[in-house]
Formats: sequence, C-alpha cells, structure tokens
Amino acid sequence: WPVLSDTQYKQFHSCILKIYRHSSGNYYKPSGPEGDSNFNPCSIFNDDDLMKSISDRFHKRHEELFTYSLPDQDAVLVNGRLAAIGALPDLPQEPKTEARAARGHRTTRKIFLAGWVDAPVFNLEELVPSQKIEGPAIIESSTTTVVLRSNDKAEVTDNLWLNILVGKQ
Repeated sequence: WPVLSDTQYKQFHSCILKIYRHSSGNYYKPSGPEGDSNFNPCSIFNDDDLMKSISDRFHKRHEELFTYSLPDQDAVLVNGRLAAIGALPDLPQEPKTEARAARGHRTTRKIFLAGWVDAPVFNLEELVPSQKIEGPAIIESSTTTVVLRSNDKAEVTDNLWLNILVGKQ
C-alpha cells in the first residue's frame, strides 16, 4: 500500500459528515481541506466518545453559521461518506462463451421509428461473440428488449453483452 504525503492526503482525502437537526432542519458539513487546513474531518473518529464529539462540533458550527445553537437538543447523524484510496485485487473474470456459429434473425417485425420499417428480431441468447447487428433491429431476451434505430450498431462481447454505438438520427 502506498503511503500518501500530507499534500496527497489533502488532495485526495474526502470525509464529509452530514448531521440533521430535528429542530431547525439545517445540515452541518465540517470544514475539510478546502476550508480550515488544520481540521481533519476524520480525526473525530479517534475520539473516545464519537457521537458526543460529532454533536459538539455540530452545535459549535451551527452557532457560527446561524448565531445560535440548541445543545440540549439531540443531533441525528443522517449519513457519513468516506472516500478511500487503495489497490484492490483483480476482479474474477467471467468465463468466455464457447464458439458457435452465428444465427441470423428469427423473424421480422414492423416497428415505427421515423415511419414504419421492417426490423429483424434477434434472440439475445442465440447471439455469438463478435456478432455485429445494424439497426433498425430488435434484440429480445426474457428480461429485456433492445431497439436499435437506423444508424445504430451493436456488437456482442465475449461475455455476450452488447456494446451499442448510437448513430446520428
């Protein structure tokens, strides 16, 4: 794992906490690298009483922004977001589909694009890797239907996905 310098840490680090107050409906976002350069928003995770620390910071910032605070009322943590930088292992690859002969379309159907046209209908499960289909065409499966308009093109990937190039209409 690479070690980040302080400069890299400030450039890439993002830790934003939003706290919602029932009484005012206001949100609080602690200052980050773009604000107070001495404040590391993730430093609050080192505190022994995390929720008290977050609540205290919220009430302090609320008073700075709105000239009042209500520390006797609870603050509710709505969400927290953390960005982390690191290396992940390579994802497992799907097995490639075995080679077989390409099949043409199974039927045609009239569809309305800029006018009525006869469009070939392909079954997605019968397509083969590298097969190319030019629109207008319909590609059907049990879970979806893809309509290729005139000037659209589809190519079947090794994993039987469709890469679609949308043409000018």
